Parts: sequence; C-alpha cells; structure tokens
Amino acid sequence: MKQQIITFLMLAASISLLGQVQNKSQGWIRLSQHMIRSDSYFDADSDPVSIRTNSLYLTSLSGEYGIADRITGTLWFPFFVRTTVNALEFNQSGTTQPGLALNSIGDSEVGIKYALRNKLPVQAIAFLSLGLPFGKVGTVGTDTDIQSGDGEFNQLLGIQLYQNFSSFRIAGKVAFNNRSNDFSNDIHYGFEASYVHNKMSLLIRFTAIESLFNDTAPVSLNSIFSNHRETFSPGAELVYNFSKRMGAFASADFIVAGR
Repeated sequence: MKQQIITFLMLAASISLLGQVQNKSQGWIRLSQHMIRSDSYFDADSDPVSIRTNSLYLTSLSGEYGIADRITGTLWFPFFVRTTVNALEFNQSGTTQPGLALNSIGDSEVGIKYALRNKLPVQAIAFLSLGLPFGKVGTVGTDTDIQSGDGEFNQLLGIQLYQNFSSFRIAGKVAFNNRSNDFSNDIHYGFEASYVHNKMSLLIRFTAIESLFNDTAPVSLNSIFSNHRETFSPGAELVYNFSKRMGAFASADFIVAGR
C-alpha cells in the first residue's frame, strides 16, 4: 500500500533509538497517535493501484524498562485502533457503496534487548520481539478488507549495531521475522542517525521489509497487515524535551517503494 505515515506525540520521556539499552530500573514510556491515509497501494509488480481511500489510526503506548544493566524489556501496545474504508459513489449511476469502519485493539509487541560483550569498534545488541495477535482480521482478498492485525504470532530476532560520536549517533539493524499461520517469513533491516543539541533531538532513518515468499496465506488488497508486504521507507523524527521526564515529538515516514 502506498502510504504516508504521520505520528504525533502526546507524551514522551525519551527519543526512541536503535541500539540502546536502559540502565537497571530506568526507562521511558510514550503515548502516541499514529495516522496512515492512502488512496493507492503497490501491487505484486511494485506498481501503484488506486483503491477506495483507506485510513488507519493507532493510539498506542510504547516503552522500555531496564530489567538489569544489560537487559531491557520493550513494549508496543496499540490499545485503540480505528481503520476505515471510504464510501464509493459512481458518477453515472449515482449508486453508492457504503463505507466501513472497525474499532478494536491492535496487534502488540513485547520483547527484550541484551547488550553483548564484544571487541568490535561498535556496540552490539541482540533483540527478540514477539508479535501478539490481539487485533481483528477482515475478509482478506477483497477491497473492503479492514483489519487491526494480521492474526499471526511472529518472532523477530535480530542484532543492532551503534556508535556514538559526541552529539552524533549512528545505528543499524538486521532481523529475521518468523511468522505463523502460513504467513511468509521476512527480513527487516534499517539505518538511522541522530543529532542532539540542548533540548532538541533530530533523527533520520530508513527501514525496509523484504518477504521470503515461503507461504500459502492469502494476500490482502489494501491492508498494511497483508502477507508478502514489502516496504522501503525513509522517515524523520524531531523531539523536544521539556525536562528530563517529559517531552514531545513529531515524526513522518513515507513508503517510497513496495509491493
């Protein structure tokens, strides 16, 4: 699906960075509102195809907590998800296909990060994230397919590398995603760089998902929860810290290619 993803923060305690673990008994939590709105999607040949305008709104809590000095627990919990398909009116006949809407809890993630001991010139962290299928699944393969999750339990295992340079920071990751319910496994990778100056932080990033196409599950025509979903997405995030305990952020990500 061709998308623009915009995130507005309600509350934050930290900029969210790759390759970061929390000190024991310390951490951060965010309350965020995400919005995706699209009138087209990328088909199997990576060509954009027009669809009835779809929208997805996610209200979520995310956070990290230091379980031990080298072990951090992670959470992403979209406790309210609204997904809609616009009504469709035909100009010649004047007939209308009604719109659809779904309000539900969304698929969530819990995980753990472990800071590795290594002799490399960069720092390394191993991570495991479990995708919990709390969301609802629609009628896959139709243009009225509305979902708040994909219905499968996945395990994302990977490694993050990062290095600090005074106020600058660079990080990268690569991970393998094992998916259930006959969904294709996929590879995730990404890169980000950040700059901190006084109370302001700027982060730029690139993330990608590539499917291994080793499955039998059906493909959705208009859902971000589709099987075989592949995306190539740049993004940026700006954070302002009011204090050590609270701040605000805004971010935007763009799907520049996919299928």
